[in-house]
Amino acid sequence: MRLKLPSFCEGINPKILNCIKPILDRLGNDKLPPYVVLLEGSRYSGKSQGMARLVSALILKKAVLSCLIGSSVESGMMAGFSGLVMDLTGGKLKNGNSKVLSSIINTPAKIDLMGFHKSRGEAVKDLNTHHDIVVMDEMGAWGEKVGIDAIKTLYRDGNARIIIVIANRLPNWIVEWGETLEENCNYFRIDYWENKKLPKYLFDQLEKEKELHPAMWKAKTLFASDDIDGTPFISATALEYIFTEYKGNLPESIFRCISIDVGGELGDPHCIVKLWQSKDKSIFWDVHKLFNSNYPILSQEAMFARSQIGATHEIWDADGVGNAALDFRAPKSMRFESNIIEFRGGGTAKNSDYFNARSEAYFSIAKLGEMNMLHYVGDKVIGKQARIELGATTVYPKDTVKGQFRINDKTVIKRYLSGESPNVADAVAMGVWFCLTRPQNSDLMSNIQQIETKINHGYIG
Repeated sequence: MRLKLPSFCEGINPKILNCIKPILDRLGNDKLPPYVVLLEGSRYSGKSQGMARLVSALILKKAVLSCLIGSSVESGMMAGFSGLVMDLTGGKLKNGNSKVLSSIINTPAKIDLMGFHKSRGEAVKDLNTHHDIVVMDEMGAWGEKVGIDAIKTLYRDGNARIIIVIANRLPNWIVEWGETLEENCNYFRIDYWENKKLPKYLFDQLEKEKELHPAMWKAKTLFASDDIDGTPFISATALEYIFTEYKGNLPESIFRCISIDVGGELGDPHCIVKLWQSKDKSIFWDVHKLFNSNYPILSQEAMFARSQIGATHEIWDADGVGNAALDFRAPKSMRFESNIIEFRGGGTAKNSDYFNARSEAYFSIAKLGEMNMLHYVGDKVIGKQARIELGATTVYPKDTVKGQFRINDKTVIKRYLSGESPNVADAVAMGVWFCLTRPQNSDLMSNIQQIETKINHGYIG
């Protein structure tokens, strides 16, 4: 079957258009296995719109008689994708009602049915009915068992000749399954810079975000995740830089401080981190001690760690039980003269781009990590623990979408740490945040004004 595409298909990414021949082969031959298209792409890559235009063309050419549009969650895709198809096909397809698939494929996925069937001429409402094309979006939000059961069932039972799965980042389980299908599956990725129809102002905006905030650009744009728990807040590149063994002596320090994260419950250890900041604003850090003991000993250890490196300041976790520990260390009236600083993670960030101070603190790590300006110089065993904790920090998607970057709650992060609290990571985050946001000495500023300006404006390299 030859297909002359309508004019509205002009500008569709060629990788999507490459799917036409195998799709038509399957639609024209029931003896061939179903064909699976696995498509992932960044924001503004045109993945959903491109597929919607292709599906619309197939419907208008009468190559497709039955179409099912689905999503694992209530989403804009269900309205956007189906709405675009209805517009392009002149309203020939009608939206059906949302329905639960649990009776058929054991998943609570809500779907939106749309289409017409040769024998009825109305919206298809029976999921056991054969569909020419099934489109599923936001696959990242499907759990492994639920998702694989859903897609495998559709494939095995032949209730879809064509299965199209779209996501910002496809989960590994579906990619691995797709690889087992060999020529019956096409897995590919597209990105916004390949979208010839993307308005220039949007392209320029994304390129600017890439330059200014690469860690967030990856989380928000390049691999914006549909996962409920978000995407890694600190990139693998940043972690690699932070924990690469530092060779040579530490450079001369212009600022030194210690950071204390207070354990919140029995068995949850306190952590004291030492930090040195060099002339070029790079920060070197070491874990002085990770231990579980009472407040008098914690206070003594903090004083010892401070004197050991000649730190001028100490910054304390002042949330929850940390506030009691801080009161034991020094009454509020004496903290200012002793340069003892309170840190409250739920407090207001210095920069309005961040949901709270804790999110801003972790972004400081991501930022310096990307710049290769944050170096761990301590014990390798504790360093491994610190790396695991930093790697477990993820973005909270809802607030990221609103434009304020936020890391997930500790209850979410602890899931990746077997229930343990990220004590080392929290201590590092507080210390790095303080190094970058503290009031600066004017004499030092005259020498490092240029790089300080870059840091204040989120410049990454």
